[in-house]
Amino acid sequence: AADILSEELREGTRTLDEADLPEAAAILYRYQRAAEEGAAKLNLRLLAAVFAGQTTQKSIAADDFLYLADILAPLKREEVILLGTFLKLHPRHGEVKPPRDVYAEVVAELVPAVFESGADFRATAGALLRTGLLVANVPPTTYGSGGNGLYYESTNLLFRLNGLADIEGVVHRSDAATNQTW
Repeated sequence: AADILSEELREGTRTLDEADLPEAAAILYRYQRAAEEGAAKLNLRLLAAVFAGQTTQKSIAADDFLYLADILAPLKREEVILLGTFLKLHPRHGEVKPPRDVYAEVVAELVPAVFESGADFRATAGALLRTGLLVANVPPTTYGSGGNGLYYESTNLLFRLNGLADIEGVVHRSDAATNQTW
């Protein structure tokens, strides 16, 4: 856990100041608790990346970290990959893409590469609703049309998290450290 934290802090461009220490102490305590509770290395790397992002942005806030830690520590690897893929395929500057199209692209990229079936993908996306990082939507329909079905999309919380810790980058660094691929 200490090695992972050191690696992620080295990714940043700022060191801690004395004024940061009270907030950093609470963050490090929560990080250590996650390690003691058996959080996976990927999850520890995510937590460390959030802390490193806070130091880089000069926004070290224990309450924000603690909130995100409670979301990130229990995530399964497939959930992290799904979130990273949503972010990777999200429209970039000036690009317009309907959320349902992004959802379809995420499904196409991850089924069957990560998830055996669409049902497995939807189960994982549905499980992520508990985090507030994804939201489920039903397209507006006219009476009797039957609709086009449920789809998932990213939330502002996911974008805020990614601003602190590039999720896709964290997954790649974790994979490189463990010689794992999806």
